[in-house]
Amino acid sequence: MTMNRFLAALFAVGFLTLASGWAAESGASGPAPAYPPVPAWTPEPAQREHFRRALTLLATSTPERRHTVRVLFYGQSITEQAWWKTVADYLRTTYPNADLVIENRAIGEHASQLLVKTAEADLYPFQPDLLIFHVYGSHIEYENIIRRVRERTCADILLQTDHLTRDDQFAEETDPAKLSPKQWDAWMNHSFLPGTAAKYGACQADIHEQWKRYL
Repeated sequence: MTMNRFLAALFAVGFLTLASGWAAESGASGPAPAYPPVPAWTPEPAQREHFRRALTLLATSTPERRHTVRVLFYGQSITEQAWWKTVADYLRTTYPNADLVIENRAIGEHASQLLVKTAEADLYPFQPDLLIFHVYGSHIEYENIIRRVRERTCADILLQTDHLTRDDQFAEETDPAKLSPKQWDAWMNHSFLPGTAAKYGACQADIHEQWKRYL
């Protein structure tokens, strides 16, 4: 398994298991992988409730009554990577009776300070039923994007936490009460992002902690 496939599996697993309720694995093929398979993971049932609208449209689609379901991947370079195609293929295979409109409009090197501007043309007019989102940058503009999604669309929202970038993150503080923006990475992943997901009724895919458990 190449590092890109490893990363793809970790990012895809959050949505796949939330959507299906099943344990997900990396699905590597060919020669024996250089890394162990991604372990099974069962999401909190309460998180799946944040997908109720989109999943109902998908699950109740029939050959006679095909619901259109619009799915948008948005963010920056991490969201541009090939893992999103794994999720798109999963949706098309699992819900063949739904008329799926799936696009990836992520823009590399666009942190939230820039993405808040491009979202005016890329995100809200698309009117997604499901938004899968990850971005770095200003927490203020991050929240502005999510707030406007709530104000202007009916989308179910999945927010992904961040990947690991340093060894010292294994020992980072995880208690939100003990964190402030001075501990930026830990605060974002254990305070701001969970708080934002709760505030706006979004699902959180905690990729950050799953990477820790795997590594």
